[in-house]
Amino acid sequence: MLNPPFTAKLSSQRELPPRDKKGRFLKKASSNAEFSDTTLPSSDSSPLDTPEINQRVLERDHKESEHEVIQQLIDDEDDDQESLPGAPDRSIALPTEYQLQSSEQAHTRTLEQLPFPHEKQPSPPREYGPSFSFTLAKPRTMQVTIATAPNFVKQCLTPAAAPTQTANVMASSPLPALFHGKEGENAQNFLRSTEAYFLINRITDEAVKVALFSALISAGSQADYWWTNLDAAHKSTWTLVKTAFENKWPTIAAAGKTKLEYQKELLVLRLKDEDVGERTTSAEVTMWSHIHFHNQLQMLVQDAGVVNAPVLIHQVRDALPRTLRDLTTPAPPDWNTFLNEIKDVNVDILQDKAKQAKEWKEAERAQNARIARLEGRQHDQSKSYAYRCNKRHWGQTTVLPQERH
Repeated sequence: MLNPPFTAKLSSQRELPPRDKKGRFLKKASSNAEFSDTTLPSSDSSPLDTPEINQRVLERDHKESEHEVIQQLIDDEDDDQESLPGAPDRSIALPTEYQLQSSEQAHTRTLEQLPFPHEKQPSPPREYGPSFSFTLAKPRTMQVTIATAPNFVKQCLTPAAAPTQTANVMASSPLPALFHGKEGENAQNFLRSTEAYFLINRITDEAVKVALFSALISAGSQADYWWTNLDAAHKSTWTLVKTAFENKWPTIAAAGKTKLEYQKELLVLRLKDEDVGERTTSAEVTMWSHIHFHNQLQMLVQDAGVVNAPVLIHQVRDALPRTLRDLTTPAPPDWNTFLNEIKDVNVDILQDKAKQAKEWKEAERAQNARIARLEGRQHDQSKSYAYRCNKRHWGQTTVLPQERH
């Protein structure tokens, strides 16, 4: 491309040249107007014109056209800058795609050449101390401090006179109630609860047992008076203390039932017809009614003392509901056989027979009700007939005297 002879820019105040549909500037036709009338040949010119004139005109046209092209490029550049403000300068060369790829490859090679540290394998987890195994611990214990024990008991509890054993009392084991020695108080229950406390807390030392027993006696009571006046010889061991206590408050003998009374209860025990094949609850346990009857019958047989004697079996069997009686042996040889037959009866068969018996009873009850209604209706009719007869008779007797008057 030829360098322009000058680089002067036109004023920004001039008017932009027109553009075509594609956005390109239109060529100016007035630049060669001055030559159109003088030098260029026309249709009226003579064919005898010399070639030198034509050559000179062509060279001038070529220079003028080259000057116009350069001037139009400058004008186009100015117009582009004015019409597109903020556009980048074309003098600044933009990087090509090849240059971009070359720069990226150079950057990658630079990163690969950097001395990065080698990747290390992850280290195994550290162990913090030895492993421990946990076991269930016993409940917390507390040491009993006996404030009301005598002096000689305190001396026995010292390490010099007795072993270093203390009363380990479990937190879940309460102390027995204080003993007063009243008439209505059960001394045996107090003695048993005290020994149970010794057993639960594993108290084996005799001196500790005696000291605890002394602490469980109510102060100022009859039992305290007895304990204060008891000589030291009977307070040396728990066995001697227990013997002295039982001599003061002997065991209360309960008055049990006699065998004859148990035999009467055995004969009176009944299983109701409507309970056969049904469930019942005893001691918070649901069971069949005939099993509950079997348990009661077995206890009464043992208490009555007839478990080894085949007596009263037939009386008890005859009192059974017919549905259950038909499933047992007519003549059982002993109580064990009879009780096992009641316990091992088939529940399905028993329920079926109980259902049939209930249906028969319902039918019999309905029939009796109809008979009662019929009898009541007949009785009402007879009463009505007697009333009409009496009314007719009294009516004749009262009318005859009136007719005579």
